[in-house]
Amino acid sequence: MVFLLGLMFEITAKASIIFVTLQYNVTLPATEEQATESVSLYYYGIKDLATVFFYMLVAIIIHAVIQEYMLDKINRRMHFSKTKHSKFNESGQLSAFYLFACVWGTFILISV
Repeated sequence: MVFLLGLMFEITAKASIIFVTLQYNVTLPATEEQATESVSLYYYGIKDLATVFFYMLVAIIIHAVIQEYMLDKINRRMHFSKTKHSKFNESGQLSAFYLFACVWGTFILISV
C-alpha cells in the first residue's frame, strides 16, 4: 500500500491527470435555442481504462484498511468462530460500502 501511495505522488501532474479525471471532453458550441454558454460533454474511450484502474486500486486500499484496522481488531476481541468471523467481515465491508453510498448519494442530492 505504501509503495502504491508513493508511486502516485511521484507521477507528475500531467501524467496523473490521466488516472484521476474524465477523458474525452467534447465542447459543443452554443446555439440560438440554448443560452450563451457552451455545453461540455464527456464520452468514453480507451483512456478511461487508466481511470478505472486507478479507482480500483483506491477501492482495494480502502477495503484493506477497513479490514486491517477496524474489523480484525474487533474480531480479536470478540473471539468469534470461523463462521461468525467470515460473516462479521462480510457484514462489516458491506456496511462500510452502504454508508459510503448513502453519504455520496446525499451529497449528490444536496448539490443538485
